[in-house]
Amino acid sequence: MSARSVTVARNLIAADFAEAFAEDFAEHGSEVIEALRAKDPAAYLRLAAAIEPKDMDGSALNELSDEEIARTLATLDRIRAALAEGRDLADVVEIRVRDG
Repeated sequence: MSARSVTVARNLIAADFAEAFAEDFAEHGSEVIEALRAKDPAAYLRLAAAIEPKDMDGSALNELSDEEIARTLATLDRIRAALAEGRDLADVVEIRVRDG
């Protein structure tokens, strides 16, 4: 199989997968995402990172103050402790959307 044929086949498979994924997400998306967040926060964050545009340069991180970084680290510590104790993350983390 030529390199071009492999590329065409890969693109067809990717398109079929994307369509099947979109259909599955339309039917089960929010429930699965909620379950993933509760069961495996690391996988939840990997998923969030995977769907972000690949051209992000990370400059938004430079806009965080030392206080915001400290609060984020403290939150991660609370999440780790809650997971170790088998607690529900909803009891530990309050999610707020920042305007901006």
